[in-house]
Amino acid sequence: MKLDETKLLIPAFVSGILRHRLFQILDQSLHSSFIAVSAPEGYGKTLLISSFLKYNNLASIWYSLEETDLTPDRFLTYLKTGIHRRLENNTNNYIVPPEDLLNETFEMAALLASLSEPLIIVLDHYHLTESSAEIRVIIHKLIETASPYVTFFLVGSSPLQGDWAKLKSSHAYLELTVKDLAFSKEETGRFFQHTGKVNLLPAEIELIIDKTEGWVAAYSFITKDIAHKEGNERVASLSQITQNSNIASYFSNIIMAAQNTQVRDFLYHTSLFTELDASIIDQYMGYHGSEAMLEYLKQANLFIVEEDGICRYHSLFRAHLYENLKKNTGIEIIKQKHVEIAKLYENRFEYFNAFAHYIAGANYLMATRCMDRVSSRYNPLELMALADGWVEKAAPGLSMAYTTIFLARCYMENLHGELIGYLETRIEQFKESENVPTRMLLAHRLATFYTGLDISKAMTLYAESLDISTALSDHPITAYNLNGLADLYRLQGQLTEAMTFARRSLFIAEKHNIKAIQLLVLDTMANIYLDQGMVSEAELYAHQALELSEEYDLSILFVVSTISRKLRLQGDLAVSIEWANKAYRIADAFCLHFDKGWALFELAQSLRENGQSEESEKMFAESCKWMSAAPVYVSHFSQVWKSGSVSPPNPNQTLSDAQIIDSTIKLEISVLGRFTITLNGEPVNLARSSSLRILQYLITFRDRKISKDMILEDLFSTFDIKTASNYFHVALSALRRSLEHNPREELKTKVIQRQDGLYYLDFTHITLDVDRYIECITQLNGTSQIASLLEGERLYAGDFFSEFPYESFLEIEREKLRLSYLRLLENIAQYYQSQNQYLKCFEYYDKLINKDPYREEFYLEYISLLKSYGMLSHAKHMAAKMERFIHKELGLDLPHTISSLMSRHTNP
Repeated sequence: MKLDETKLLIPAFVSGILRHRLFQILDQSLHSSFIAVSAPEGYGKTLLISSFLKYNNLASIWYSLEETDLTPDRFLTYLKTGIHRRLENNTNNYIVPPEDLLNETFEMAALLASLSEPLIIVLDHYHLTESSAEIRVIIHKLIETASPYVTFFLVGSSPLQGDWAKLKSSHAYLELTVKDLAFSKEETGRFFQHTGKVNLLPAEIELIIDKTEGWVAAYSFITKDIAHKEGNERVASLSQITQNSNIASYFSNIIMAAQNTQVRDFLYHTSLFTELDASIIDQYMGYHGSEAMLEYLKQANLFIVEEDGICRYHSLFRAHLYENLKKNTGIEIIKQKHVEIAKLYENRFEYFNAFAHYIAGANYLMATRCMDRVSSRYNPLELMALADGWVEKAAPGLSMAYTTIFLARCYMENLHGELIGYLETRIEQFKESENVPTRMLLAHRLATFYTGLDISKAMTLYAESLDISTALSDHPITAYNLNGLADLYRLQGQLTEAMTFARRSLFIAEKHNIKAIQLLVLDTMANIYLDQGMVSEAELYAHQALELSEEYDLSILFVVSTISRKLRLQGDLAVSIEWANKAYRIADAFCLHFDKGWALFELAQSLRENGQSEESEKMFAESCKWMSAAPVYVSHFSQVWKSGSVSPPNPNQTLSDAQIIDSTIKLEISVLGRFTITLNGEPVNLARSSSLRILQYLITFRDRKISKDMILEDLFSTFDIKTASNYFHVALSALRRSLEHNPREELKTKVIQRQDGLYYLDFTHITLDVDRYIECITQLNGTSQIASLLEGERLYAGDFFSEFPYESFLEIEREKLRLSYLRLLENIAQYYQSQNQYLKCFEYYDKLINKDPYREEFYLEYISLLKSYGMLSHAKHMAAKMERFIHKELGLDLPHTISSLMSRHTNP
């Protein structure tokens, strides 16, 4: 047997990251019979033991086990060789024949029992022996009989199994686990200082520990990421550790690649859970194998953390699993799954778990109901701490901005005294602290709570939090802070400033797909427009928010009241009263006192304008009662009530020609292949499918003006005429808003025009790829012919609206363009043939047939050409392809020349 000498060598010693804390524990335990060191990959187990041995110059034998060593004779050969080489100071090999295994085991046991000098025997990757009971019996025998001077170090990824119980009961031993091996704050600081010359601040060390739980494998990746960063830039990077691509690659290629499909699926799907409870996982997954699987994961030490009897995944590992699940299933499916889990927890009366999963699933009304059920059990301070903790666990990466809104709106009456006092004390403590994320969150929270109490304090705190959140690229907090400032400026009648902040907030919320905050700011903007008397503009924003609130339903509480207000200003009092009553019913059902007050205020105003003075006064008084915890809003509403109107709109401003020119838009639309829209270089997403269909219809029939009746008949025929008309106008408004957005709202560049009741696209500011393509294939004169053809080929990135194959009104235009593209390819092929560039000619015939394999004439032209150049093999290949598509699939007879060619091909 030839031995692999590297298995008996102690791994290289790395200086500078000596773990004296653990060295001391190991040193005090050298009298033990065995020391077990177990943790998942990446905790530095091997490095710890090798550096401990070398640093203390201890007599030792090192054996790194591999999968090939799992036969008793091979195992004992390496172990015997290592021991004898150490004791006899030679380099001989000591082979153990399989037939002498028993005698060799007893001889080895006797040798170890006779030792009177300290000796450490390290079995690295010990966990591999789990599949060999025979080897474990040998190890147990050797430990049992060894001299007190001998200590075995068992290093592996799995903890010791049940068969060690006897030895544990009769021998001194030490077990080091993840809890011990995780890097401490001091060790973390020393690691970064030594490996990357990065001197971390205490708050940065805390952030790393919080994100990694001391898992050192991540540290080298983090070091590379922050090596040349300082201040807020470094903190921003550390806040996004879970997005580090190298860490993700480590988990994917080293950890997950080693698991079978069943284990991988279980890991991914259970990453939705903050706690790994077998009973609820069984309910969720619909089977009864969770307990056994969790036990397997524990035994495999697969990043399972057990604390106080509760199991969970290591936070960084879970974030990786969660992100991959989200990537593979889609965010909407993930939200649905969170809601399913929330319902399971709610049925078990575990309301905080249910609350957190409802938040993660964007079902905010149900989350509010859960909070209401636990609010009486805790004071506001405890409630905030618990809510933050659960939400942060439920969905990795979910911002604390999502819980702020609940704490502020759902329990505003409890925010005085203890909670605000506590936050003020905390923010004072952190004023000079390097822990900027905590300062940002505290200022953000306190600003939200002060919004209804003290405008000046709220604005100062929002601005402070905004500065930090912007520097840290915390987009949800930034968007929320901007919307908070917009609301405060609106309450003070500074509508221009309010709109500026609101637009900034909306831009960030839409760019980063922060739907919950997008809804809030749409509602804020609708109210700003209503304050200005711009009802039609307000209507657009309010209906956009209402449409989104069907999915992200918390905002419906605000939007319904806003729509009631909009209807009142339009003079539709009866419907306005209906909407106000609807808003009140929703708020009342979920015990939202502030929103009950807001709804009643809108109801009071509509009743007053409807001539129901006595009832309106009663509703106004009731409104003030429900909003008593927010005196700023009570004062504002009281002023509006007394004046009978909102603040007057700002005077119209005149615009210079230069301003008008600067405000023009540039819209680029691609419909050949992948459908995209960019507005002034920024991508545009159409949220409504009905808006998209209207745009497709107008592009398809862009050579004419189209009546509303034709659009309704072709696109909305499943609805009655009134409903169809309503859908059309809402979809058209949303489409116009997306395509005609301008930073200067006073200016309008009309992309969709209406003349004499007919609709059409104005291409003054639109670049459409299909029109450029048609221009290329129709201008084929002179020497530029081939250049135009090749440009046309480049532009034809795919069929007309190819991602929408089932829209019947697209079919004629799609087929017309497809046929033109086939002619274009044929023309290019014939051009290269005329230039004797036969390889290029063949290339385009291949493209032609791949594009449409059912056109007989293309095959005949190409095969004839191939034969003329003596390329019979390729000609036969094309003939075989023709037989498959033309003869076998279409059932048409092949021409004799092709059949003859095929015959010679099959019977040479």
